[in-house]
Amino acid sequence: MNSFRLQDPIYHTLDDHEVTLKGVIKSGRIASVREVLLRKNGDTKHAVSVVLNVELATDKTFNEINKRIRIDTQISEMRHQNVLRYFGAWCEVDKLFMGYELAEKGKLDEYLRQTRLTGNAVSNMSNYQVMKILVNIVEGLAHIHSRGIIHGNLQAGVIYLTEENIPKIGKVCNNRIKSNDRNLWRWWAPEVFENGQKHSREADIWAFGVLMWEVCTFGGLPYNDVDLDQLSQYVKYDRLGMPKNVSPEVYTFMTNCWKSDPRLRPDANQLVALLSERLVDDQSYAFLENPRNFQHIPTTVQAPSKKETQIYSDTVSRSAF
Repeated sequence: MNSFRLQDPIYHTLDDHEVTLKGVIKSGRIASVREVLLRKNGDTKHAVSVVLNVELATDKTFNEINKRIRIDTQISEMRHQNVLRYFGAWCEVDKLFMGYELAEKGKLDEYLRQTRLTGNAVSNMSNYQVMKILVNIVEGLAHIHSRGIIHGNLQAGVIYLTEENIPKIGKVCNNRIKSNDRNLWRWWAPEVFENGQKHSREADIWAFGVLMWEVCTFGGLPYNDVDLDQLSQYVKYDRLGMPKNVSPEVYTFMTNCWKSDPRLRPDANQLVALLSERLVDDQSYAFLENPRNFQHIPTTVQAPSKKETQIYSDTVSRSAF
């Protein structure tokens, strides 16, 4: 029986709320995810809850949950629009519920892949939408770093997107210790691979550069052609290639995050300023090829013709990508 573990007060912070369980988002044997409504004193929050089956959870799972709740509680006290908010926890019989801010569009990497189009088109997202997401993410990262917290697991898969396309950084580890999950190596800075080295703000910046690459490739898998066993050597000398629809200037933002010397990488606040300069309020589609076979490539030297400009309101000099 694991019920005795639920006596910890951190599992009962929302016991005084009226809870209405809604639809199931994802189901599993030990844990599931579903929408919930949390009500108290006339205030209603539309939330998402991770539901843990207490009787099936192992000691390891409980330890991880305990750490997660404590970190999320600390993060949520900071309150930032680009950091996923944790509301609290409550228990029902043999179930532990953890309530989080609802992000209707789900994980960013999955959403990006859904926006991909067929044929010569890449995505139906505009320059502005893409750059706005990147600016918001790094604003959230700057806020986390300003509080002395390290994410330690930054990637598109831990960013959650609201209906209004507002990204929320989730699953903050605040942990300098390296994970044993080999798939996470794709976001590791070279120094993290070294024996005795740990995650840092600078390593988070490297990971943000990889996240930028993910966003600009609309959910591409970093280093998908590199053997994971060779990745630690690969990142010492090589870098992810420039996405075909990204300008050299934007790609430079990525490569600056991938400087071999961590001290030479920009910090999150510097990235906020740099990326904000590229946040041009236009709704052009830099990743589309229109039916007239005009391919919008922002890196071309010659600006589009007048006819083309009518279709694509941005010019080479104004394109976010």
